[in-house]
Amino acid sequence: MSVSINIVGVVRNGGFALVETLGQVNALRQMLGSSQVIIATNDNTDDTDSVLETYAAQTSGSTIIHLDGLQNAKIGRLARIAYARNRTLKALHSLKNAGTYTLVVDLDGPNSKL
Repeated sequence: MSVSINIVGVVRNGGFALVETLGQVNALRQMLGSSQVIIATNDNTDDTDSVLETYAAQTSGSTIIHLDGLQNAKIGRLARIAYARNRTLKALHSLKNAGTYTLVVDLDGPNSKL
């Protein structure tokens, strides 16, 4: 039986940990029957945008949602994270081939050693 999964997450200024975590996400995807990756990001001041664009260009089934301007929206950090996660879920619900399960991943470090 092959497992179909959606992997969603948000990241801002992910740094080197983002590269490591995306590598782990790809390793997980290789074990699955099918998968989709949806990542929301905003207002990066490091190379996160470049890392994500490279990842999306090299990885099928991946979507990057840019939400630049959230930092200046005068809402708190937790509200920005919630908004970004909700945008990933909205994108997920619009997919015709969404997987059976969904994994929400923290992309800025804690899951770099999955």
